[in-house]
Amino acid sequence: MSKILINELLEHNKKLNNIKNNIEENLNRIFNNPNMAEIKKLENLYDDYILLVSPSIDNKDNFFQNKYNVKMCSTKIKLGVSFDIEYLKKIVEKINWLNEYIGKIAEEEPQEANDLYDEIIVPNASIIYYKICELSYDTREYNNIIKYANDILWLTPYNINNIKEYITQDNLGNLYLYFAEALFYKGNFDNAIKYYDKAIDTNPKCIEKYLKKATSLFKIKDYKNTEDIYYKLLNPSNKFEIQDYKCQIYINLCKMYIEIKDIDKAKHFIQNLKDISNKSSNEMKEILFLQARVYDMENCYDEAIINYKKISLIEPQNSMNNIYLGTCLVKSGNTDGYNYIKKGISAQLSKLSINNIPSSLYIYRPINEKSIALIHGRYLTFSDPKDFNDPLDSRYCLEQVQEKEIKKVLSDIKIRCFSSGENSEPLNTLMWAHYAENHTGIAIEYEFLSDFVNQINTEFFFNSVNYSQTLVHNMQLIEFQDYVKAFYTKDLYWQYENEYRLLTFKDKLENGYKLNNCIKLKSITFGYKANNEYKKIIKDIVVDNKCLLYEIIIPNMQISPFKLKRKLIDI
Repeated sequence: MSKILINELLEHNKKLNNIKNNIEENLNRIFNNPNMAEIKKLENLYDDYILLVSPSIDNKDNFFQNKYNVKMCSTKIKLGVSFDIEYLKKIVEKINWLNEYIGKIAEEEPQEANDLYDEIIVPNASIIYYKICELSYDTREYNNIIKYANDILWLTPYNINNIKEYITQDNLGNLYLYFAEALFYKGNFDNAIKYYDKAIDTNPKCIEKYLKKATSLFKIKDYKNTEDIYYKLLNPSNKFEIQDYKCQIYINLCKMYIEIKDIDKAKHFIQNLKDISNKSSNEMKEILFLQARVYDMENCYDEAIINYKKISLIEPQNSMNNIYLGTCLVKSGNTDGYNYIKKGISAQLSKLSINNIPSSLYIYRPINEKSIALIHGRYLTFSDPKDFNDPLDSRYCLEQVQEKEIKKVLSDIKIRCFSSGENSEPLNTLMWAHYAENHTGIAIEYEFLSDFVNQINTEFFFNSVNYSQTLVHNMQLIEFQDYVKAFYTKDLYWQYENEYRLLTFKDKLENGYKLNNCIKLKSITFGYKANNEYKKIIKDIVVDNKCLLYEIIIPNMQISPFKLKRKLIDI
């Protein structure tokens, strides 16, 4: 190599190292004192570095780039810049790479690895993980909260104060709150209550955290501890600043006493509520609703109906008001009440329903006369939930609701179940075993017609199934805000089904179970052991429908991981 080239290379490396050192110094400085003007300068400097660095970078440069991106992200978060959660998850991948790299250093330089861990991983991961939890709390993505809250709490298990330095005492309290809510939703009640208490400990005068804990205790019917929290907040000697929360506390106490049928106490707090109410529309609606519920429980249906109708003038689309209004009308002898109940139930289903519908939905079936009829007729059939193979499926909706009038409407709901594909293909081994007679059957692939999709959220309702450790705990409130959620909830054991459901009322179906003109038949996949005669029969039925035919094949058993495959067939 010529002397000129060597000098150019040395000058290039010197310039590159100067820029890297400059970036390192400024990264640490702006992390402690974030400033957007300084951030912009640093981003320009990093652009200069990218122009100089070789495309084939080594681990040290990879470490530098990942560290820069992680630190810059956490600095911007501290400054208040908003980020998309998917972008933050990509930054987490860089944190994981850094962590793994530091782990390799630890084999030879344990002290250097510890210093890097405390300098890079703890502060930046704390901030970024917390932001993911915060965003996930707003969208109720509880799995994210549980994962990243756990990650934060394990960053420095020996000293939680290290984390407080980066996410603040208030944010730590919020983190405990988010974690508690997520654990509660997943049915882990004991740990949820423990983290509610931790949230309260971080700020013992934060009333919102007490209210959250009380609401959660109410959901699991721990009425004694629920009552104790509200009375503690109301006790003047405890010096809580409850002026802005008094109405909500009275409302919640009323709901609890109505739930446990302590009518006298409910009336007492309704009167307290009237005395302090500012007569806003929301507060008037709550008072009317609580009064109506008390009248209802005392069998004073005319008075209850008057209150429910007043609420309808304020909020005509209130689903629970329509349900209870309808119930009272039926009890008073007016069968038109069933229309109100159905309207309220439909509103709840619509709130759960989604528009993002997969383009491929599968039904695994044995090959029999019913399957042949489905393929030939291109229609869907719906089932009664009480006939499902899981005795717990939808049981709350069908058996645990006390009001027979509401139960009558719920019993008219029919369901069509689908499975989503793995990479848009029907390769679910357990589904073939359980629903397609051990690979002798078929998987039918459907797509909803566009005209039918326009009816979803109005007359038909579509969503994926939520798999949960608990099936009913979040449905036992006086408002019953989710009478219908159990239709979309199954035990964790059923996760392998990757299930979606289409719901409607039986009066929307032919003979109460059949729906025409709603789907396009896209493909049929035959099980590995399907009979060739059946394959020929089905081919003759679909030959003019542009329906693709596949069969399952067994791949090379020596290749890991083992997965089913399918191929096009020409019979």
